[in-house]
Amino acid sequence: MKLPIILWITLIILGLAVNGQDQESSIVIWPKPTEETALALSDFQPKSGNIDPSVNEYLQTINEILWEDLEYSTFFKMVSKSFYPANRITEPTDVVFPEWQQTDLRIDYLVIGNARLENNYLVVQCRVFDLKTKEQILGKQFRTIPRYARAIAHRISDKIVSLLSANASQGIASTQIVFEKKTKTGKEIHLMDYDGGNLQQLTSNGTINLTPVWLRDNARICFTSYQNQSPLLYYLTLETAEMQSFPIRGGLLTTPSVSPDGAELAFAARLSDSSDTDIYISTLDGRNLRNITQHPGIDVSPCWSPTGHQLCFVSDRGGTPQIYISDSFGAGLVRITLERGYASSPDWSPDGRYIVFSWRPSRMATFDLYLVEVATKELRQLTQSAGNNENPSWSPDGRHLVFQSDRTGTTEIFTIFADGSNVRQLTRLDGCSNPGWSNYGTAE
Repeated sequence: MKLPIILWITLIILGLAVNGQDQESSIVIWPKPTEETALALSDFQPKSGNIDPSVNEYLQTINEILWEDLEYSTFFKMVSKSFYPANRITEPTDVVFPEWQQTDLRIDYLVIGNARLENNYLVVQCRVFDLKTKEQILGKQFRTIPRYARAIAHRISDKIVSLLSANASQGIASTQIVFEKKTKTGKEIHLMDYDGGNLQQLTSNGTINLTPVWLRDNARICFTSYQNQSPLLYYLTLETAEMQSFPIRGGLLTTPSVSPDGAELAFAARLSDSSDTDIYISTLDGRNLRNITQHPGIDVSPCWSPTGHQLCFVSDRGGTPQIYISDSFGAGLVRITLERGYASSPDWSPDGRYIVFSWRPSRMATFDLYLVEVATKELRQLTQSAGNNENPSWSPDGRHLVFQSDRTGTTEIFTIFADGSNVRQLTRLDGCSNPGWSNYGTAE
C-alpha cells in the first residue's frame, strides 16, 4: 500500500514512477477462452404454492445481483433476456429444451431457480442445465434469513463460476473489500461487498486509521492506528468488533502484510532503537522478530509472494522509491522497476506471475497502475489519463483489481479487470483510499 500523506511526511518518502513503455504489450494477464461460454439466466420465480408476496421483493434483488455477479466474473457472455423464450420457468419440468437450443441463441448453459418463505427463512433453489446434453449439472438449495438476499445471490454466483470454470476461480461475489474513509477527525476503516454494497463502518475511534489488510481466514483485519498517539498495529475481529494491539512497539509501525500460510506478519517499522524504517517479519503475536532489510534507506509496503518465500517492497535506497524483491530473510535482493520515477504500493498476483503497483513517471504529474512481470520485468500500463490511480489490490482469483482514484474529483474506490478494461466505481463517499480485497471464503 502507498502510505497516506501523514506517514509519507514522517518517512520522507513519496510514491512511484513509470516510463513510456510500449502500451501494446503482449503480456497475457489471464487466459481468455478460445470460445466464450454463453450463459442464460432465467429470472428466478416464486416457488409453486408460495403465498407470501414479499418473496417477489427478495427475488428482484436476487435476479439483479446474480446477473451482475455472473457478468462481472469475466467467465461468461450473458445472453440478453430479450432473446429468451417467453414462458416462465419455476421447475425443471418447465424447461422446453428445443426452445433454448435454437442455433441463433447459441446458449451453452441455462440457469433457473425459485424461492419461497419457510418458517421465516428464505429458501432459494438453483439449477444449471447443459443445453447440449439437456443434463442438470448443478442443483443446490440455499437457506437464509430474508435480509441476506444479496448474500444468497453472491453465493449462487460463486457456485456457478466455480462449476463452469472447472474451479479456475472460486468466484469473487462473496468476497469483501476493506478500506479507509476520511472523516472530520481523521480516517476510519470501512467494509463493503466486492460490488460496493452492504457498507459498514468498522472503527469509530475518532483518529487516524490506515492501511487495512485481511488475515487469511477473513475473520480479522490488521491496520495502523493513531488511537494511542503513536502509529501502531492493531487487529480487529469483525464479528465481535474486538480490538487487539500488536505487542511490538516503536516510533512507527505500518503497512502490514500477512503471509500466505497466515502464520507471519510483515510490516514496515521504525523502532525506538532504529534511525530509519525497515521491513520486519514476526509471528502474528510478535514473536521471532527479524529485520530483513537493514539498510539506511527507507523501506515500506511489504507484500508476500504466493509461495511465502519472497516479499516485494518499496525502497528509496536507489534515490527514488522503487519496487524490490528479496527472500523472507532479506537475501537475493533484486530491483524490479528499472525505469526512473516514483513507484509505490505493490501487490503480488495470486498466481505469482505479476506485481501490480502505482507509478508516476519522472515527467508526469499523476499516478497510474502498472503490472510488471516478475520473470521478465516487462511492464504493462493498466490505467491512463484518468487522474491519480493508486493502492491496487488483487482479487483472490487474480482476474480483477481494486484501487483508489480521484478521476471523479474526489478519491473513491474502483475495480478494474486485470487486463485494464471495465473500470467500475464502487464508492461515492469522498475520501476513500487504501482498499484491500479479502481472500476466498471457506468452501461449503
